[in-house]
Amino acid sequence: MNTLLSIMLVLFLLPMHGTAKAPLHQHDVDLWNVVNPLNTTVTFLNTGAHPDDERSDLLAYLSRGLGIKTASLIANRGEGGQNEIGSELGDGLGIIRSNEMIEAAGVTGVKAYHLSQTTSDPIYDFGFSKSPEETLEKWVKI
Repeated sequence: MNTLLSIMLVLFLLPMHGTAKAPLHQHDVDLWNVVNPLNTTVTFLNTGAHPDDERSDLLAYLSRGLGIKTASLIANRGEGGQNEIGSELGDGLGIIRSNEMIEAAGVTGVKAYHLSQTTSDPIYDFGFSKSPEETLEKWVKI
């Protein structure tokens, strides 16, 4: 009987494999995102012509990793770009691209700004130009 009790005691004290252990500390990501920026007074501004000209990986590292206040200032909405996943072009594409940038900025902790406020602003992406003359000709029309 003593042997049986000893074996049961040993088996009871052995760690059981395959059981999940609760983490010692639960991380509060929202709290981290609020407190971390208090470590620095640095501000970083990214500028670009189109919504995909930002360096999202760098901006996310600066914002979420180092707590640096980050912003991305983009001139236009990318209306003249190509669309390989849909049929939208022109204003429709510009709306999609700028909304994608705004949503991504929310995830990375970056404040997004556009110089172009509407699709009729003079800061319009008219597409790729092959010469300075072609660019100036399009700019004169704007």
